[in-house]
Amino acid sequence: MSGTASESAIGELLPLHTRDFHILLTLLDGDCHGYGLVKAIERRTAGELSLDPANLYRALQRLKQSRLVRDAEAPIAGEADGRTRRYHGITDLGRTTLEAEAQRMRQLADAVQARGAVASSEES
Repeated sequence: MSGTASESAIGELLPLHTRDFHILLTLLDGDCHGYGLVKAIERRTAGELSLDPANLYRALQRLKQSRLVRDAEAPIAGEADGRTRRYHGITDLGRTTLEAEAQRMRQLADAVQARGAVASSEES
């Protein structure tokens, strides 16, 4: 992917905001509605990141405008509580961007580790 127009477009999306990173990461597991995203992110981060609905939906709207997230079909079976929920899914561009962000963070962590600022995982 070196030097392609798509690589350039992805570069313009980086770095991802922590909230956006976690939304995309959660959507890798499958399409999800807003409340499900909030709960999954809270579980994964042990409560360190908690999104209120307004921030979540603003972030989802921005991610959709950037073509990283798409509207998704609700599962065939209705919701247990009878509510209709809007589902969201990750796009191919979203996956590629998430991978690029993970690589960017890996390179940053490697640079810090190379300077002896943090112990490697093998040393822990």
